[in-house]
Amino acid sequence: MSKFIVSARKYRPARFQDVLGQEHISQTLKMAFSQDKLAHAFLFTGPRGVGKTTCARILAKALNCTNRTDDYEPCGKCEFCVSFDENASLSIFELDAASNNSVDHIRSLIDQVRVPPLSGKYKVFIIDEVHMLTTSAFNAFLKTLEEPPPYAVFILATTEKHKILPTILSRCQIFDFRRIQVFDIMKQLEMVASQEHVKAEEQALHLIATKADGAMRDALSIFDRIAGATNNNITYQAVTDNLNLLDFTYYFKIVDQLLTEDLSAVMLTIDDILKRGFDPEVFLAGLMEHFRQLLVSKDPETTKLIENTETVRERYASQSKLLTLDYILSALHLCNECDQNFRTTKNKRLLLEMTIIKLVYLPSLIDQSKDSSAKKKIPEPVLESAPTASRKIDASDMLRVQQMSSLNQVYDPAPKEKIQAKEADLTKSAGGKLFEPEHAQSAQKIEAPVMKKTEGEKINKLNRFVRDARILREENSKMHQTFTVETVRRLVAEYAAKASPTMKIILSDRTVDCGQSDQIHFTVASNYEKESLLLETPLLEYLRHNLKNANIILSFTIDSTLMDSAEDYKRLTKEEKLKILMEKNSLVGTIINRLNLKIDE
Repeated sequence: MSKFIVSARKYRPARFQDVLGQEHISQTLKMAFSQDKLAHAFLFTGPRGVGKTTCARILAKALNCTNRTDDYEPCGKCEFCVSFDENASLSIFELDAASNNSVDHIRSLIDQVRVPPLSGKYKVFIIDEVHMLTTSAFNAFLKTLEEPPPYAVFILATTEKHKILPTILSRCQIFDFRRIQVFDIMKQLEMVASQEHVKAEEQALHLIATKADGAMRDALSIFDRIAGATNNNITYQAVTDNLNLLDFTYYFKIVDQLLTEDLSAVMLTIDDILKRGFDPEVFLAGLMEHFRQLLVSKDPETTKLIENTETVRERYASQSKLLTLDYILSALHLCNECDQNFRTTKNKRLLLEMTIIKLVYLPSLIDQSKDSSAKKKIPEPVLESAPTASRKIDASDMLRVQQMSSLNQVYDPAPKEKIQAKEADLTKSAGGKLFEPEHAQSAQKIEAPVMKKTEGEKINKLNRFVRDARILREENSKMHQTFTVETVRRLVAEYAAKASPTMKIILSDRTVDCGQSDQIHFTVASNYEKESLLLETPLLEYLRHNLKNANIILSFTIDSTLMDSAEDYKRLTKEEKLKILMEKNSLVGTIINRLNLKIDE
């Protein structure tokens, strides 16, 4: 059996310039070499597999290299570089803090620090996973880390910087490593494939790089696994099968079925995906990402944000031309709402299927909504055609109430305000008895025929409801009648009579006037009273509704002298309090005399 070395070790970079995605750190360290301003303590932090330990080893080798290159890279040929590559260097010590995290281990390290290097100029200590050290071990390490001998250099590496004591962080130069970009990982995989004589499809390497999530070590580990499973012939299908990934072609297929409103085909495709063992949340996350890619593809300038091959980008661009911006935004809104509801639902599959059904009929709903809004004259809403006092709830009204819950599924800047406005109007038209038993009985009677209606009729009903809500909002925005101060004071008094005790006191004792334009001006005694009135939003809505003016705003003047007019209450002594109690209840005096009680001094 041959001695196999995994690619992550075999192709570990030996120079700063070979470290992918960390050019900012390599350049900083090289500049420090050029100016001879290297610190004695470094902290390398970042996600796993991005090159922290690799950079620490390169830095340790460069510190003692006797023949550094012009760009301050280790030569790899001198005695020290060769001994380091052969793991025979006596000047570099690597400590795994995950298994050597006690105070005794740190004391042993400090003893080694006191001994000068046997060869080379520096003695370098690389401590990996330093966040695993105990608090006592950190404290024991503080003094040595702050003031080490001139020949000692410490390089700490960690994936969880937040777990390290601030006193340790303040003694180190901190270098934050970034996640490696997908295309940088792809280039490295292509190099490894050529060196190992492995045939690999470009799309397969991209999928491996995406799955690695910015970690080069993870990407090389997956590469070795797939290469071994496919006899050095890595294909896109082999990667998806071995990693059990959901192929993006499924999402292209589903969006095509959504555009043709082929509900049965979409449901069968979802069933096939779930039978393959994929969780509904995983599928939904991929679908949201697919819609995001389509949104980005709408503009040629932002297409570069799609981290994929040029062929796949062109495919996204082609499909995005078939979708309107309204549809993509509405679809993202529906998917996001479904994702949020996954946390509380007990039937995730049903929730996912309901969302997909809404996406199927979304294009028709958007088209009809545009057609109705384009008409110059819109018929009056049915709810406003009859007098308010005698208006009864009919089948169409109840259907609209049932559809309120699904109205906000269509992308709209303010769907909740529309629903609340229409619901309030509907409740008012029913005399405030919308949910009484007699109305509930009428709703039950119409339940069966509603279920028989076709999807097109349901969409038409929902479309008319959206139209009515829009009309109501437009009418409210046009209210701009003038008003007098007497009318304002009368309405404020009426509101105060039904308000809370605190609000009643404020509104009754303070003056109200009409300010400039559409302002209603209150003179209050303190900021507390001002904030109380501002937070009393029903008051503002009450005034706007009754004065027929949607532009009314409140303004305030703070007059602290109003507080002086209040009666000054004298602080009672203990004797005076007892006297008042005895006057109100004679039994208090009897109890005090029988028990021989006295007032505390």
